[in-house]
Amino acid sequence: ATVAIHFMKTIDGPRQARLIEKLVKDSTKGIVLIPVDCEEVRAAITAGAAKGTRFITLATDIQGAPRLSFVGQDNLRSGRVAGRLMSILLRNGEKIACFKGSSQYLGHTERLFGFHERYFQTRDEKHFIATLETFDSARLAERLTAELLREGIIDFVIDQNPVQEGFQALSSLHAAVMYGEHVPDRQLMGIDIRIRDTVDDCAAPLKKKVTTGRKKHG
Repeated sequence: ATVAIHFMKTIDGPRQARLIEKLVKDSTKGIVLIPVDCEEVRAAITAGAAKGTRFITLATDIQGAPRLSFVGQDNLRSGRVAGRLMSILLRNGEKIACFKGSSQYLGHTERLFGFHERYFQTRDEKHFIATLETFDSARLAERLTAELLREGIIDFVIDQNPVQEGFQALSSLHAAVMYGEHVPDRQLMGIDIRIRDTVDDCAAPLKKKVTTGRKKHG
């Protein structure tokens, strides 16, 4: 089996939908994707699945589309964990703001919803300032997060394991397409909480991933 990787530098639902349509037209048997949550992508996945292409969503899911499986964290639960931890750390009445990657990803919306749901069980929402988007600048977020953890400015981070998630998604797609094996509807990864003393456990893979990307595109 041959695996081709297609990079998208921006979050662009219509462009992602066109790429899906092209891959389906080229008789691609399976696609792993981080789906933009929009009607164009939903329609492209639905049409592709009707023609026999298998889809696995990675890191963030998409509603209303016939994908084979989702591989990633339970984003709603991850947000609830963050909300619970923040409610322990902060005194009632302290102001709070939230950052999220992009509203175009369902997973980011689910995390924020889970955070609000759990944090404001015991807190007054009038102290909430705003939700700000980073537009999913992964390299910037990774570097700043590691630095702020080491400096003690950030107390904890809920980490993901992108290497494990990617491997699991491709392995599942291969098993389904090549051997017709059953794949679970949802394959949830663990929720890993990082603090200052464990930041280097995740910082090395992040540095390696960024360096590899630069070599490949440089």
